[in-house]
Amino acid sequence: MIRTAILYIILIFGVIPINAQNNNVEIARSEFRKGNYKDAVGLYNGAIALAKNSEEKNLLNLEKEKSSKCWKYLDEAERCYIQSNYKAALRLYSSIIALNSTDSYSKKRMSLCQNHIAKEEYLAREKVRINNVISNLLKLNDIDKIRAFIKEYPLHSSKKDLEEILDYYENPESFDKKTVSDKQYLFVKYGNLYFENNKSVSSFFYEKAASCGSLVAFYNLALSLPDSETNRRKRLLAFAAANGNQSSAKLLNSKYPNTKYNTEKAQKLYYLLNQANKGSLYSKVYCQKHKIVLGLQNLDLINDDTDYVSDDSGILYELALMYANGDYVNKNVDKSHMYLYKAASLGNHVAQYQLAMIQTQSKSKKALMLCAAINGNESAYSHYNDGLKYAKEYVKYLCNKKCDWFDVKMFMSFYANKYEIVDLDARLISMACYKHLDRKGAKETIRLLKSQRIWDIETIRRIKINFNTFNPNRHHKKILKQISKVQSAKNIKKSGCFQQLIRDGYCDNPHTKYQISIVDFL
Repeated sequence: MIRTAILYIILIFGVIPINAQNNNVEIARSEFRKGNYKDAVGLYNGAIALAKNSEEKNLLNLEKEKSSKCWKYLDEAERCYIQSNYKAALRLYSSIIALNSTDSYSKKRMSLCQNHIAKEEYLAREKVRINNVISNLLKLNDIDKIRAFIKEYPLHSSKKDLEEILDYYENPESFDKKTVSDKQYLFVKYGNLYFENNKSVSSFFYEKAASCGSLVAFYNLALSLPDSETNRRKRLLAFAAANGNQSSAKLLNSKYPNTKYNTEKAQKLYYLLNQANKGSLYSKVYCQKHKIVLGLQNLDLINDDTDYVSDDSGILYELALMYANGDYVNKNVDKSHMYLYKAASLGNHVAQYQLAMIQTQSKSKKALMLCAAINGNESAYSHYNDGLKYAKEYVKYLCNKKCDWFDVKMFMSFYANKYEIVDLDARLISMACYKHLDRKGAKETIRLLKSQRIWDIETIRRIKINFNTFNPNRHHKKILKQISKVQSAKNIKKSGCFQQLIRDGYCDNPHTKYQISIVDFL
């Protein structure tokens, strides 16, 4: 009886491990087939621990190793899928299916990967096609086609850049309102957009940016030029290198090591180029005349639509010559004459002489010659035998008002008193209204005031008006005190020649420079 019980207990404890082992193996294999590789590995570990012999243990280890591989592949595949690396994910899912053809989850994932890959390949082909379209657009630079592309692909990444370029082509004047730094940035950006497909257009935009003072644009422009323009390329690189552009310096040293350049001159030109972009007419003219040295053959700092004003008669005369000869600007005879008049009105005797030489009306010709001679032009002297006699005749001409404001301003301003044509009223106004009047000047003015018992009321009125335009000093106040003591009357008849012209409003102060309206005598 006891022996039977012992045998029964031994049998029970022997059967239970065998059943447990068999259950673990079956469940592990089931989980493997379902694709639950992590669970399968755990179950295989339990089954291996209960294995009866080494042969069974080796078999279970092989199955566990297969599950471990699938588990590893699945983790990597999921990570690649999340990162949108669908090709890598597809390879890993395929490796899983090769080990476990019943894994439905991996099969679904493979299908999704294939769809994503197909979509990516389609988008890649479309991208290549659209990029080719853009390249062709930029190569042809066809405005209508650019406009059509923007309309057809409103969400394309290049849309904004193309719209900006289109805006420049359609409204170039709108760029005049932008800051210099904005122009530099935009023109360089447009040049970069065209660089790979159309070097000609990219050069156009880089030169625009370089004209605004961008050293990066000087470097990029040098790279855009064909090999036939090597000398110009060297000038551009040398200019940028001299002003601190390291890329230009490196390229110059590596490709053109023997190139010599004047750093001081390049730096001066760069300073003037920046001043020109700030509005300096002197700098505009100087840089325009040195555009070849700058390497900017198409430099366009002088705007034909702008009426430039300056107190520098020399610069106005230079501008007149540039327009006359078509040097560095488009030839424009009307513009040339206008700036000659402006320079002449500021006392430039060379401009006065040049104007005199092109006049067809005798009166105007003689007036300009006289002014040029008075101001020291040697060539003008040869045109006069009796300057004093002519000067008096010209005064009669002025008083008869057979002249325009230019003639009046010119003659009254340039030392007419040297020809014994003395206008005390004009002289008094000029002396009294000198802004920086000192003690000596005040004494001379008061002495002149006392020289006449009665003065023209218009002269007194104009002195007082001019005093209101600035803060009178103590010397001006002494003159005002003296003026209060003098008598005045209207329309005084005197031997002077210009009172009536002043009274009629031809000028506020004959010795002050004003912008004058030009009447073309030609």
